[in-house]
Amino acid sequence: MTVMASSSRHSDIGRRFAQAAATYDGAAVLQRGIAESLLAQTQQRLPSPSSNERWIDVGCGTGYLTQRLARQRAPQAGPLCGIDIAHPMLLKARSSRSNAIQWLQADAARLPFSTGSVDRLYSSLALQWLDDLGLFLEEAYRCLRPGGWLSFSTLGDDTLRELRQLQQQVSGRPHPSSFMSVERLYETLHHCALQLSHHRRQSFCCHYADVIQLMRGLSQLGAQGPASSRRGLKGRTWLRQLTAASDNVREPQGIPARYDTHFVILHKPR
Repeated sequence: MTVMASSSRHSDIGRRFAQAAATYDGAAVLQRGIAESLLAQTQQRLPSPSSNERWIDVGCGTGYLTQRLARQRAPQAGPLCGIDIAHPMLLKARSSRSNAIQWLQADAARLPFSTGSVDRLYSSLALQWLDDLGLFLEEAYRCLRPGGWLSFSTLGDDTLRELRQLQQQVSGRPHPSSFMSVERLYETLHHCALQLSHHRRQSFCCHYADVIQLMRGLSQLGAQGPASSRRGLKGRTWLRQLTAASDNVREPQGIPARYDTHFVILHKPR
């Protein structure tokens, strides 16, 4: 599931996820599991929806979560919209031909909805690509009606820990995570106008036969691996060095790709 940052990274992230549209669904087994967990936690904690509620899936990607929301809702439910910055992702989503869903190309940093017009916002594994989560939370607060809800999953700083360890071993330089620490997440949530209703941190992991398969999997998802910017002979040498060091992190199932996942539910006071 993808979303967009309003910065110099804008075109790069959009391009990567656009290129991954054709391969995303085949590689996104773990991502679908995280979306299902978000749905389950939301169902347990949110009140039963009223009729004619407007729901939005932010960073919908190829539409897995959006379509699950469509099947979950009552027949008298209101409009449901999936938004994403990457047009090829939306083309894949539209291929489902669901008449119950509107697909819209838009930037999460500037939600194209009027103030107080949305009952529920959802987002799964998308908001980590934003430069400033706090700005999105301000937009979410603006768009939500009083009593509305925001439910999202995002990645924390322990994500791809083993891969970063390999990178550091090969390069001799530290490679900190580009994702948010739990301390920074709580600080951001504390300063937003929405009220925190629920937070759960959970680790998900998939395994690959070798480093090359792991890198290919990240590329198919549109995620940027440590070697993704290297090309030609230099890139092949880098991968060989990572492969040679990979036994240091290998588990019985293979090379781990760990996703440090935060599930958050926020409420707009009435």
